[in-house]
Amino acid sequence: MSIDGSTTIPAAGSAVLLFGGAKPATGYEICNIDEVQDLWVSDTTTAAAYGLGSLRIGAGGGTYTTPRDYRPLGPVSAFSNKSSGHKVTARAW
Repeated sequence: MSIDGSTTIPAAGSAVLLFGGAKPATGYEICNIDEVQDLWVSDTTTAAAYGLGSLRIGAGGGTYTTPRDYRPLGPVSAFSNKSSGHKVTARAW
């Protein structure tokens, strides 16, 4: 069963928790559907641009999928520098 964690990051320089703040049971996939702004995600710390523990997902459809048999270490956060309205598509399983 998959869980929809899609959201919009409301303001620049802010991080939001995906999946209602719940840690995904086994894995997740995040797609950056913003056309111009990169996205940063983390399940070990609060996501930040170029931050330790954060993964960069490129603009224009970049995607990150956890490896097979991966177990997230904590809730997943996403960060954007876009002024407002950065859309994120996310699924957890």
